[in-house]
This record gives sequence, structure tokens and C-alpha cells, in this order.
Amino acid sequence: MEDIKKSKEQLLRELKKHKNEATDSIRKFRKEMEALLEKLEEDSIKEVEAEYEKIESVLHKQIKEAEAFNVDLVQYYKKLERSAGNKAQEFVCVKQTEKTTSKAENAEQVLRKEPDVQIGFQPDVTIKNFLKQLKTLGKISITRTTVYTKRAENEINVKLTTGETFLHCCIFSSCFISDGSLLLTDFNNRKLKHLNISTATVKDHLDLNAEPFAVCQIRDDEAAVSLVNKTIQFVSLGNKITTTKQLKLNHYCYGLANKNERLFITDYGSTVYIHDMTGTMLHKITADRSGNAIFSDSRHISLSTNRDRVYIADANKGLITLDTQGNYVSTFNDPDVFNPCAVCTDGRGNIFVSSHGSSNIVQISEESNRKLGVLRGRMRLLSVSFDPQQNKLAL
Repeated sequence: MEDIKKSKEQLLRELKKHKNEATDSIRKFRKEMEALLEKLEEDSIKEVEAEYEKIESVLHKQIKEAEAFNVDLVQYYKKLERSAGNKAQEFVCVKQTEKTTSKAENAEQVLRKEPDVQIGFQPDVTIKNFLKQLKTLGKISITRTTVYTKRAENEINVKLTTGETFLHCCIFSSCFISDGSLLLTDFNNRKLKHLNISTATVKDHLDLNAEPFAVCQIRDDEAAVSLVNKTIQFVSLGNKITTTKQLKLNHYCYGLANKNERLFITDYGSTVYIHDMTGTMLHKITADRSGNAIFSDSRHISLSTNRDRVYIADANKGLITLDTQGNYVSTFNDPDVFNPCAVCTDGRGNIFVSSHGSSNIVQISEESNRKLGVLRGRMRLLSVSFDPQQNKLAL
């Protein structure tokens, strides 16, 4: 009862924290909307000013032109008056006046055409009507923390009966794919294995040209495998697994994850790389904003499905969290996380970390970065993956 009390009090503190964060998000969103409206206001006023200046320029030009003709006509009128009685001067003045008068008459036809001088504004009522339809600035989401307990355990032998040199398989990585089956990398035997969970059999396998470390799904019909020879091997997930393109990189490739057509790769050391699907390096992450090294022995990597977070198991430092732009966020350490090697998420706000230095699987909350539970096993673990559809954890 005391433990329950403390747990509920902790949840109450977290609830208040989440409420404040949600309120801050609403105010931030409102300010963003205000900034957008201010920008629309500025742009609308600029359009009015531009139209005004255009028409104003035309009117000023016409005023100057009318003034110039007026000055000329008055000047020649006075000349005619002064030349009265002098036939020669009268003749010259009349000719000059006729030319000026003719030009003025031609210009008059143009100058009498008045440009539009009314500038109005008609609001886009769709904006106003859309806002009237809204009840709130967005949807309120309630995330319930799921603390898992083990209900059953099943061991599956993934050793092939033929064609494998080593007696023991060394599964460095696993990955559930869209149909609920499981991909495994067998480092010792240089194979990618496709496991049917329901029948507990290896349904297919692919021989690779180097030892594989990690595997991740790219899309429903495609996966990628990191190899020890600085290569990312793409494979097709049809009826039979087949190799497709390769990316030859200039750094070691260990942990591998994919999001939005970007590959996040650890190098079994001090760096995390982000590449596009053509192999172009987009980002290289080694240090935080203060210049301190983030990683020491980076292993597997996982990306959150509902948060802007990247999780890296570092065997020396613990579970390291970055955002998807590569900025350092935090490091999680706990006595139950000893030499962490693998990490995955459940898509529901939880992280699972397995340790090579122990047999523990530790469940951590993505939101609070708090340990929620420990699954204690019988072996040291190199890989971990979770399928939220089947609620199955593969080790």
C-alpha cells in the first residue's frame, strides 16, 4: 500500500506537469497563430500600399503634365498680347501657339481619363468562418502508461539444419516487420533470417557477403542491413528475400534505424550519422552544444514513433536521447542497465533497453524518462524488438 501510495503521488506530480506542459503548448500555438495573422495583416497592408503608390504615381505624373501645358499656354497667350500690331511677331507667335495648343488638345484626351482612385479591402470570410467552426485550438490527447508483465515465454531455435559453418548463431539484431514476422541478423553465419513467429520456423534466409549487425524495416516490402564492411545492404521482402542496392559508406555501420527516408547509423564508437537513401551524409553527431562528447561505445539505435526522439544504447554511458535534428537531450542510467546494447520502442510511449552486461530488459517511460519495470532473464542480450500488434518482445 505504501508503494502504491508513492506511485500514485508520483503519477499525480507527473499529471500536473503534463497539464502545465499542455497549457503552455496551447498558449504557444495561439502565439504562433497570432504571428501568422500579423504576417497576413502586414502582407495585406503592403498590397494596399502598393496599389496606392501605383495610382498616386500616375496622378502626380498627370498633375505635372497638366501644369507644364498650363505654363506653356499662359506664356504664349502673353506673347500674343505683346505682339499685337507687329505682323511678323504675331505670325511667329500664332504658329508656336498652334503647335502647343495642338499638343495640349491631344494630351487633354488622355489626361481627362481618370484612373481608379478607390481602394477597398474585402476580407476572406473563409478564414473567419473556419475559425467559427472550431471549438478548441486542437485535440487533447491522453497517454496512458502501459507497464508490461510477462505472460508467456517461448524459445525458438533459429539454427538452420544445413549450410551454417558455426554451431552457434549470434543474433545481433531483430526487427518485427509489417506482417508480424521477424527479421534476424546472424553475425556468425553471415545470414539474414526471416522467422515465422506463429509456426516458430525460419521461413527464409539470405546469405550476405559480410557479417551483419543491425536490420530495420524501410517500407512494407523493403529492409536494410548494416554490415561489418561499412556497407548498408538493402533487401526486398517478397516471397523470398533478395538483395537490391548497396550503400558503401566511409565509416563503420552498427546500429541502424530509419525515419522519413533518413538512415540513422551508429559506428560502434563515438558518432551517430544521418544519411539519406542515396548514401549522402546529412549530419554527423559527436558532441553536445558545449562541445562535450556524447557517445563512447554506441550500439543499437531506435526512433520514437510519436515523439521527436532518437534513442541510442551506449555500452559505457547508458541510454542516450537525442532529438531528430541530432541535439543532445539526456542520458538515462540505472543499476539494472549495465552495458546497454539494444533499444526499441513500443509505439505507446515506452522504451525497452537490453543489456549485454546483464540479463535485464528495462522498461522506461518516454515522457518522464523514469524506469517502470524490469524483466529479468537468463542470458546476456544483444538485441531487443517489440511488436505492438501482437504485444510480443523478441530477445
